[in-house]
Amino acid sequence: IYLLLTRGLKISYNERQLNDIRQLADLLIRLNELMNEWKSINVEFVFFVKTNDIKQLHAMLYDIEFAHPIIIDYRNTFYSKNTLSEDKRFQTFLVNPDNEIILIGSPLNGNKMKNLYLQLINSNAEK
Repeated sequence: IYLLLTRGLKISYNERQLNDIRQLADLLIRLNELMNEWKSINVEFVFFVKTNDIKQLHAMLYDIEFAHPIIIDYRNTFYSKNTLSEDKRFQTFLVNPDNEIILIGSPLNGNKMKNLYLQLINSNAEK
């Protein structure tokens, strides 16, 4: 999953396949909560997902009432163009407007990481 922030910063979260639809649903529910929390800082999220089971993905999105854009990466282009760690702890990035990674780790992994994201997002907005 690839998430895009409106201020020229990007957060990317990568889910290589939908092996466990419930795990993805739980992740999207948590991300939805984060998006609601970050509405005041004008954060827009766009998701890229690689799956071969579009019907299952659509059913899951409907079930959890997930109403955000999702781009389905049929050809695995995002992953083939980026070297990504197999370790999920290192599959979420904050990227500056020049597409340089400025932070690795998910804002869902605790308040310390979420606060670091907010600090970097706010400092970049001041530039």
